[in-house]
Parts: sequence; C-alpha cells; structure tokens
Amino acid sequence: MKVGKESKRILNFLALILFVGVVTFLVTQSVGLGAGGFSSAQVLTQFSFYLVGGVFLFLLICGFIIELIIRKGDEKYGNSIGFSSLGETPHIPFFKRFSQVQILLLSLITFGILGLFAFMTKLQSFADFAVLEQQFTKTGELLFSTLLVAGAENLGLALVIVLTFIILRVIARKTDMSKASFNIYAWTVIPLIGAIYWIINHLLRYSGSDLDLLTVFFFGLIMAFLTIMTGSFIPAWVMHASNNLFFDLQRLFSSESVLGMAIGVIVLLIIAYGLIYRKKLFGRKREE
Repeated sequence: MKVGKESKRILNFLALILFVGVVTFLVTQSVGLGAGGFSSAQVLTQFSFYLVGGVFLFLLICGFIIELIIRKGDEKYGNSIGFSSLGETPHIPFFKRFSQVQILLLSLITFGILGLFAFMTKLQSFADFAVLEQQFTKTGELLFSTLLVAGAENLGLALVIVLTFIILRVIARKTDMSKASFNIYAWTVIPLIGAIYWIINHLLRYSGSDLDLLTVFFFGLIMAFLTIMTGSFIPAWVMHASNNLFFDLQRLFSSESVLGMAIGVIVLLIIAYGLIYRKKLFGRKREE
C-alpha cells in the first residue's frame, strides 16, 4: 500500500521521536541499572536531572501537531519544525534526496572524523557533564554519559527551534511576509536564538570563563545552523554526542587504543554507507 505524503511525514517524525527517546532514556536507564551505576547518588541524580528531556520530547510532539493542523501559508512558509523535515522549506532542498538513516550514517562518519582529528591534535572538547564516579565499566560510562547528555540537551535545543518556528510563522502570516523574507529570518534568527539558549543552558558550568562561554555560543550556533540547513535533528545531535564521546575517550583509554578503535569504526561506517547507498548519493532525490 502506497503511503501518502502527509502520512509519510507523520511516520518519519514519530519514528525519529521513538528512536531518540529509546537511545536517550531507555538505553541509558538500562546501562545505569545493568552496570550498577545507579548505586551512586551522583549518577542517579544526573539521570533524574536529564529526564526533563522527556518533557521536551512531549512538547516537541505538541509543536508538530500544531504545525500539522495550521495550514495557512504552508505554500509560502512550509510547515517544518526542523526535526524530521529533510530539505523542506526553509531548509536546503538538496537534503530531500536523503533519508533520516542516511543522514544518521553521514553524520556519524563526518563528526567521527572531526572528533578523531580533534583528539589527535589535542583540541579542547567541551563536555557538558561532570566526570562520574567510577561506578560503571568504561564502556558503560561511555554509553551513559554520551547518550544521556547529548540526547536530553539537544531535545531542549530542538524545542527552542520549534517554538521559534511557530512564532515566526505566526508573525509571517499576520504580516503577509514574503517567502524570501521568511527564509532570511529563519536562517538568521533561529540559529542566534539557539546559540543564546545554549549559553543559558551551560552558564552555570562555564560562567567563570568568557572564552569558554564564547566557545559554547559558537557550538550552539553551529548546531542550530546545521538544523536549519538540513531540517533534521540528527546532525546536531550526533555532533554533540561525538564531542562528549571523544572527551570521555581521552579520559578512559590510551591514545593508541582510541585511534585504532575510532579509525576502525569510521572505516566500517564508510563501507556500510557505500554498500547501502552508493546509488543514491548522487542519484535522484528520494520520493516524497
């Protein structure tokens, strides 16, 4: 049975919501329980704090439903909330040719390579969490810290982007804004607001250093810009997770083992992508 465009849009959104929720909360809860991490009050407190990401997840669904119901101006302003709308207005149409799975693999490869470069050149990573007590195995700690923090915090950024999209479209409809003007505002205002939110979200941790806050600002700006460029939650999420992952790898493993492991994983991802999508990368865009 052929799935209609609107039904496919809903399915893509719900599938990504489910995937992000499982990875962020179910997997990390299982690691915390199975690896004994929750025997530490610090770890349990951290997990409880980041459960607010579940509220963000619910509010994202509310925002999606609002944009699904409101039809006025869709032909000019689109109805993307920057979560699972690859290449739709106001995002770059080029990304319509990709699926969310493709974007996930490409993001893992791209930010894996960039993270490995930062690791090799000893560039500073700005992890957004305190170092945990040694309650986990090394692998357990990697999974818990990387997946929980990046998922929950990027869901907060995604919610800010959704709210900004909704407000911007309300203003656009009220003022009969041109499509070009709407796109300009979306590409400038949304990344800026995303970056400001990212600073607010990390002000407590980095308030003692203006340089750190500036780095945090640009980190948030780049993630919000990636979201506006592609229309997907995934690239910014993977970028953040990769940053945190390589921070922990530096703490927990020797440089030689990290290099070997990271290069091996990246090569496997490239081979997997080449085998699965070699005909699609420069082929026609995916069907709507």
